[in-house]
Amino acid sequence: MINEIEQVALRAARAAGRIHLKRLSRITINRKSNSIDLVTEADREAEAAIIEVIHRAFPTHAILAEESGASAHQSDHRWIIDPLDGTTNFAHGYPQFCVSIAYERRGRVQFGVVFDALKKECFIAHRGQGARFNGKAIRVSATPNLCSALLCTGFAYDRRERRR
Repeated sequence: MINEIEQVALRAARAAGRIHLKRLSRITINRKSNSIDLVTEADREAEAAIIEVIHRAFPTHAILAEESGASAHQSDHRWIIDPLDGTTNFAHGYPQFCVSIAYERRGRVQFGVVFDALKKECFIAHRGQGARFNGKAIRVSATPNLCSALLCTGFAYDRRERRR
C-alpha cells in the first residue's frame, strides 16, 4: 500500500505545484488571524486540489489541512497537508516555497513528500527507509557542530511568541 500512497501523494503534490506556478503571476493576499499570517488563493486552490486527488484514491482517509482544518470523520489513515508551505515568501514573490504532504497511519507518520514546482525539486521520505531528493538517496550533513552549520528559520505568527 505504501507504493500507492507515494503515487497518490506525488500526484497531489504536482497538482498543487501547477497551481503555485499558475498563481505566482497573479497573487491575491488575504490575512488570517493577524497582520503577518497570510493566506492566498493559491493556498486554497492547492489544498482543494490535493484533497480531491487523495479522496479520489482513498475516500475513507481523514485529512488535516492548514486552511480547512481536520475532516470530521475518524480513520486509522490521515493525510497532513500544507498546500503552500512558505506562503509569505510566495506572496512577496520570493522563490522559496513548496507543498508539503504527509501520510500518517494510526498516529505515526509513515511517509512525506515536499515538492517545489518552481525548482522542480522533490523530497520524499519513508519511515525507516531514509529520504530521496529527485529519486537519489540523501543523508544529513556531516557538519560536526552547530557553529559550522548553516541554519535558517522563520518568525512566529503570534507576536507574543516572538519575545521568546
